[in-house]
Amino acid sequence: MRELLELAIDKGVRKFVTRAQKAGLFPVTPSPPPFPSDEELFEKQIEDME
Repeated sequence: MRELLELAIDKGVRKFVTRAQKAGLFPVTPSPPPFPSDEELFEKQIEDME
């Protein structure tokens, strides 16, 4: 039940921040680059071993 509440809260916060940014209350910040997938990390490890 706690996880469900946390998901709902997170969704509400994201919606609030989006609205606040559109209203000019918060500056729009660029999203951080996505983390590499496990497969990409594994392939990088293999490359480093060669």
